[in-house]
Amino acid sequence: MELPATVGAKYLETIDAYDLVGVAVSDKNFKSCFLDDLRGYNEDDDEIGYFYLKEEIGDNNYYTSWFYSDRDVTLKGEYKEINEEYDEEYIDNYDLTLKKGWNIVYESYIEMENGIVMDSFTISSKKPSGVYFTWNFYDDYDCSSTSVASKSVKNSKSFFSKLKENKKK
Repeated sequence: MELPATVGAKYLETIDAYDLVGVAVSDKNFKSCFLDDLRGYNEDDDEIGYFYLKEEIGDNNYYTSWFYSDRDVTLKGEYKEINEEYDEEYIDNYDLTLKKGWNIVYESYIEMENGIVMDSFTISSKKPSGVYFTWNFYDDYDCSSTSVASKSVKNSKSFFSKLKENKKK
């Protein structure tokens, strides 16, 4: 699989200012595209499911995604929301340093209980330590999922090169 060097303007979107409350953005005019899974197709070109990189540790979930930006931009900050009716707190943390083009980003969904239920979502350019991602496939028809252990995704270029070579065989 090869991602295109550039993405056409018709596929890019600006991020809604409401989604960025409490987040400092170095250039609010940047446009982006987010790729969190890879669709799989059968020999008849029918979609059969999708592949994604994930690690689950207890109630915590970690994902790897690809984020295209039309320019260099940083997003840093935190947004908190408290649901008093259910005694729950939600925290969204942003720590992204994006270069123009494709960037690997990491999402973490962490559940904690400190007197109240707290769900924390973090999206970062930094890989979380102690997390080892594996490829998973979610089958749209069987409503089941499977995973395959992978080697480090740190060197994504060599991984995708190998994937491309294997596809040619």
